[in-house]
Amino acid sequence: MDDLLLIKFIEQDVTIEEARQVLSWMEQSEANRSHFAELQTLWAATLIDAPHETNDRAVKKIVGRIRKKDKKKMPLFLYYAAAACVIAVIAAGIAVWNTWEKNFDYEAAVRQFSCGDKIILKIGGKEEIRCAESMVKILHNHRQTVINDTIEFIDRERREPNVLYVPYGKRAELLLSDGTMIYLNSGSTLIYPSCFTTRRREVYLDGEAYFDVSKDESRAFVVKTLYRSVEVLGTKFNVSVDREFQTFETMLVNGSVMIKGDATDELLRPDQYYTFSDQTKIEEVRTVDATCYTSWIENRLQFKKEKLYKAIRKLEKTYDIRIELMDRQYLNYQVSGQLNLRNSAEETVRMLMETVAPEKLIDEKAFYKIKHNH
Repeated sequence: MDDLLLIKFIEQDVTIEEARQVLSWMEQSEANRSHFAELQTLWAATLIDAPHETNDRAVKKIVGRIRKKDKKKMPLFLYYAAAACVIAVIAAGIAVWNTWEKNFDYEAAVRQFSCGDKIILKIGGKEEIRCAESMVKILHNHRQTVINDTIEFIDRERREPNVLYVPYGKRAELLLSDGTMIYLNSGSTLIYPSCFTTRRREVYLDGEAYFDVSKDESRAFVVKTLYRSVEVLGTKFNVSVDREFQTFETMLVNGSVMIKGDATDELLRPDQYYTFSDQTKIEEVRTVDATCYTSWIENRLQFKKEKLYKAIRKLEKTYDIRIELMDRQYLNYQVSGQLNLRNSAEETVRMLMETVAPEKLIDEKAFYKIKHNH
């Protein structure tokens, strides 16, 4: 790994893809984490020695120290203490994760944030951060949590996982410690650790999320939900859990995923869609257009012969609204097309209704009503 990239990461001056590379590299070995700790210590020491020095000069000085193995300006015990601290934190996190992952009450964690209009990140069962923004970007590594470019230093004695709650009308993007990118949709909760164990990577989802999983053949990535679990090594897929309709859905974009059922497992291939109803216990697999299930991460909804009541449900979550259709015979009407989620709720709903019954929009209030929840 290039030391210049590692220093850029320490200074929070990297792209998402570069951050993923660094996080994945740190997960690979203790030697990598020790080297990263050395760079962090040198970086801090350089700033203390010359606080007004430009970043470029500071970076050159750090790299020079590394290459020359110059330890005179930094006592050995300081480096080893920093490196040992990082490794101990990771080891402690793994031990704690192994203990609570079997006993943690996921449902209780989901229920505690079942209402509210702010994005909430509860770190390690202790610190709680609330964000009023409509979109939040979160990055985790072994030393810190960064939220919308603001560093949030966190307690390393945590005994529980992190809980990220996203209410209706808002969304979040999360970069995990292994380099996996998660897009969390409106009305969703994700439970996850700050660092994964050496044997598996496991998260719990309630709601909808798109996963771009960093490949690691030695550790499966598992998404647990109320109804089913999804297991992968490295791939892109969408998972949706709807408690109101008691359904579970998975859409695979590329790679392969294994759906873990009560009695049998189902292996999906690219462009295959899996659905399960907890009411009827019926499961189905079919080939579909993947963009109809993943377009929301690009701020649009794409439909192809989608029933109107399902399209309405998606808009209600996206905009945190309730849509009342006066003539309920249209609820099973099939709609096709694309909606721009950057438009207002009123504009988007009207565009949807135009595809259903344009003649009804002469008096749209007699056809449908919109109620904003907040």
